[in-house]
Amino acid sequence: NKKTLIPTQKGTALIAAIHGNLKDAAMTASWEQQLADMSDGKLPLTKFETEIATFVRRLLPLVTRSAASLPPATQTGIA
Repeated sequence: NKKTLIPTQKGTALIAAIHGNLKDAAMTASWEQQLADMSDGKLPLTKFETEIATFVRRLLPLVTRSAASLPPATQTGIA
């Protein structure tokens, strides 16, 4: 079946290494609400950008450390 994706070892390790907040549906919902609030003029873009930038600055060192433990890519993962 050409529409099936098979995760590689690196892909599986990456998913496991992703910070929990990025896999949290509540965070996604919060961002979606903030985007809707911006669209409605209830939230300034600069506030949203500042909060996202702060989040990324806190998260990036954790992700960088986790990436060092990922195995090398060995296949495309597409069946």
